[in-house]
Amino acid sequence: MKWASLITLSFILFLGCNRYWFNPPNPMQFITEFNELTNSRMYSKADAKLAVASKKCSYIELRDYYSGARLNGREDMKNGAIGVDEWVSLDGGNAFYLEAYRWVPAGVSVYDGTGGTSTELKIEFYTMSCDVSE
Repeated sequence: MKWASLITLSFILFLGCNRYWFNPPNPMQFITEFNELTNSRMYSKADAKLAVASKKCSYIELRDYYSGARLNGREDMKNGAIGVDEWVSLDGGNAFYLEAYRWVPAGVSVYDGTGGTSTELKIEFYTMSCDVSE
């Protein structure tokens, strides 16, 4: 009986500490936390357009990154931030703007659409090169 109670309590604590276990973050939470997780400068879509129009930045490439299935949404976001930073660096940039993000079924076959029940974070973003002399 003690073991059953201990296991139940451990599971409840695990879920309580893991805030993205069942519910992904809302858009404002995602943007705020994702910005904190990346090392590259993150622009909003409107700010990116203004920076490009004023010749302070230029778009390099539209990229997709799949975070890979992780234990929870926070881990997906951490891995996604690492992937975005890597693409920004590989493209010779120093910034990005987030075009879109969503959780998709992990391991979906491009041939028949089948996949597992776990999900992974798909991030669509533009890498950018910006003048940082300001």
